[in-house]
This record gives sequence, C-alpha cells and structure tokens, in this order.
Amino acid sequence: MAMLRQMARFVPSSLRWSINPTAALSSRGIKDHTGIAGLDVDPNARENLKMYLEQVLEAIKIIPEDTEYRRNVETTIHHKLSIVNSDITDEEAEDQLDAQLEQYINFTKDELSLIPKMAGKYTPPVQAAKWAAQFTYLPV
Repeated sequence: MAMLRQMARFVPSSLRWSINPTAALSSRGIKDHTGIAGLDVDPNARENLKMYLEQVLEAIKIIPEDTEYRRNVETTIHHKLSIVNSDITDEEAEDQLDAQLEQYINFTKDELSLIPKMAGKYTPPVQAAKWAAQFTYLPV
C-alpha cells in the first residue's frame, strides 16, 4: 500500500482520484468504497476479520500438528491477529497488513474453505484405506 502511495505522486492530479487507493482509506467512518471492483466496504471489518481469523485457528486443528501447512497457517494467523488486536487505527492496520481489511476477510474465508481439502491430504494411510473400501465400483 505504501508503494502505491509513493507511485501516486507521479500521476497527474486529474487522474489521482480514480487510481489512488488511499482515497478509500481516509477513515473507517467515511470509507464509502474500497477502490477494488466487487469488494464492498465492511463497516465492521476489523471485528469481522478478527472473527474469521479465530475461526481459521479453530478449523486448522483438524490438520496434524507436525505438518508444515498447519505451522505456516498458525504463524500467519497469529501475526494478523496481533495486528488486528493492537491499538492502532484501521488505516495503520491496513498499512501493516499491506492490504485492506476487507481483502483479508476474503483471504480468511478462502483459507477456511481450503482447510478441509488439505485435511484430506493428511489422512493417515490406514484411515484412508478404510474410506476407500467404502466405495465399490460396478464392473463396466
């Protein structure tokens, strides 16, 4: 986000309003658009993001603790939670996250849908064999 702000200085002022993402970041009370097509403003973005991050931490528990995927997700989510829980403004949180809070809400929703799929990849072989035995195929 900071890089976009620096680049915006080189754009003619007549065009700045339409491509400057910081125009949408003025303050949470006045924010009327995100500047991203299809991404609506969430007036409770910080609280919703915190809720989704906590849901990811709960959902990731189905993945074995010794997997790299679980360690990476937990580390990333704890970092984001520390930013969301800190006593900084929403704009400062977005700068630290390098994206808008609404974007991270979408990212965490995607992660929530990915966790069950990843859990299937970490199924113990014995349990996987039992599941495969449940399906019988008719001869062609």
